[in-house]
Amino acid sequence: MKQEDRLLFDKLLHLCEVLISGVVTATGLGLLFDRSYFFYPPSMRVIENDIRIDALIIIIGLSFFMYLIWGQKKKLVTKGFLIACGCIFMALAFVQFWHLSGMPMVDAAVKMSHSTIGNIGFFLLVNICAYFE
Repeated sequence: MKQEDRLLFDKLLHLCEVLISGVVTATGLGLLFDRSYFFYPPSMRVIENDIRIDALIIIIGLSFFMYLIWGQKKKLVTKGFLIACGCIFMALAFVQFWHLSGMPMVDAAVKMSHSTIGNIGFFLLVNICAYFE
């Protein structure tokens, strides 16, 4: 790879990482403000809509964003943040898919199915960024 191509590729990779951190933060904020996002089964509602989980997702997203903007660019730390973001996306996709499998198809189930597809897509983007980092 030529030097110019490598610099362009690194900038594109950095842009994807900033996008991932923004989506993680937005996902955490969305879950924080929608206190009834997970509603089925009723016995798990309190655990899945817990504010501490939402705060942890927001903290990971914001700290990754601040690290990318102001921090030192160390590969190990960046890969650690990418692993954390990948775990968030995959855990949300798994929980949403689990809800879809036991829930009748209502309007909320259709909304959750689109979110599941999006989370799997962002999980794949995280994997690509972690591979090329």
